[in-house]
Amino acid sequence: MAVTLKQICEEAGVSKATVSRVLNNHPLVSKETREKVQEVIQRLKFTPNALARNLSLRRTDTIGVLFPWIFNGFFSTLLRGVDSAASELNYHVITSLSHDAGDENAMASRLLKERRIDGLILMAPSLPADQIEELKSIDVPLVVLQREIADPEVNSVSVDNFDGGLKATAHLIERGCRRILAIAGPQGSLDSDRREAGYREALKQADIAFDPDLLIRSNFNKETAFTSFENFRRRFAMPDAIFCFNDEIALGMLKYLKTIGVRVPEDVALIGFDGIEFTEFAELSTLTMPMQEMGRQAVRLLIKQIECKEKRTAEQLLLKGAVVERNSTRRRS
Repeated sequence: MAVTLKQICEEAGVSKATVSRVLNNHPLVSKETREKVQEVIQRLKFTPNALARNLSLRRTDTIGVLFPWIFNGFFSTLLRGVDSAASELNYHVITSLSHDAGDENAMASRLLKERRIDGLILMAPSLPADQIEELKSIDVPLVVLQREIADPEVNSVSVDNFDGGLKATAHLIERGCRRILAIAGPQGSLDSDRREAGYREALKQADIAFDPDLLIRSNFNKETAFTSFENFRRRFAMPDAIFCFNDEIALGMLKYLKTIGVRVPEDVALIGFDGIEFTEFAELSTLTMPMQEMGRQAVRLLIKQIECKEKRTAEQLLLKGAVVERNSTRRRS
């Protein structure tokens, strides 16, 4: 028969509240009492009920993750980092998807208000500042991913998109490319805007004038990228190189260029951004992001908030990516 809390109380000669404080490592217990209770617990081989303990603490040992999508190498790799770090710290993970429907704020609010989770990791790069303020008001630990935030009350983990855009473009310039077509994301996307700023800075540093005709937009997917590229082809000559603002577009373009008889890298050099696993098999150069590390750092920040009883100054982490050179940007002879 399982040992009960009541038996521990009777054996140690203390109240349930005192045993609870010992189990939860509460500071308001004398050393003598703590040792006495712990001796009884060990002798009777008492295993505390996790559900009852968490109810008393108003904890679930569960964190939520809200992504716009997951069937994509970037999100799935990031989630692996979240899951492994949470598992190491004995937390469960609940994942929700907004499907890019623009209702991230409503979904996040519901998860937080229902208190089914102890904290939330949110990826919503385009979420307006006023909606982040709404989430802050719920007063549940929150970490925002891929959003550079200068708010002392909001924890965030992001890749330095400006630095990545600069490095990817500089890599193409070093390979002798001058007319570099950038296939960006939608106007107003913070990720895309920062990568574009890095692209422009690399051109500036190489004394290459920015040509607005060499910047086309997509919705960060290959279908809209193909449409934009076809419109470009009808008006202009083939560029020296193409910088795709994510790997999904770059992998699609690699296949598409082959179907229209354009050789990579002999005719056009090609580089992506993210560093998803498939780029290695396709011999695609990319600006690889530390995706698993992003997930791990987000969990670290979130659990630090959950388990700290005092209000802490938030941390904003900006991680650097690196160019991985493969066949698609091989130096021209």
